Amino acid sequence: MSIISIFNQKGGSGKTMLSVHLAVAAHQAGCKVAILDLDPQGSATSWKTARGDIAGPVVAKVNDQSLERAVAGAQADGFDFVLIDSPPSVSPVTARIIAAADFVLIPVRPSPFDLAAIPATLKLVGKKPMAFVLSDCPQRAPEIAEIRAQLASRGPVLGQINNWRSFWRALVSGRSVAEFEPAGQPAAEIMAIFEAIKKELK
Repeated sequence: MSIISIFNQKGGSGKTMLSVHLAVAAHQAGCKVAILDLDPQGSATSWKTARGDIAGPVVAKVNDQSLERAVAGAQADGFDFVLIDSPPSVSPVTARIIAAADFVLIPVRPSPFDLAAIPATLKLVGKKPMAFVLSDCPQRAPEIAEIRAQLASRGPVLGQINNWRSFWRALVSGRSVAEFEPAGQPAAEIMAIFEAIKKELK
């Protein structure tokens, strides 16, 4: 079982959006997938409720005290992937979210404030294997290449998610872009990141 913590100490970086889309990509690849929703806002849980009876990843709302028990339960139940959707800021459970992970994925929006928060985030991640994903990128913005280079100086950058409206349309309906618009560019962006994660885990 592989455990991936989607983490950034800064709120608004796209952690839940990345979690649910990657979980569906893994499910479509034939994996048994769970999302552990540690976000107090419960956004992944709300997405699962909107999803209804559509097959896909399991989503479990988990509190600070039950993280390790939830991970052990997923291991016992034969899950292939567990994605931990982190709270929007540093919390008492942060160190345990990092410790539980085999790999930490850090979504980063291309803004000066998000870039400024990277050193503190990396300090929390420590020596745990990690990588970045550029999140919510303006399409065809020339600054993105420069920002990607800045991130690459600190760790691998596994892909880029542009700010397509179809991401949010899919989430509202409890789906992923791979289900909402399977042949579209947003679905291709998610699949590329999922394939890169698999290579990193090997």
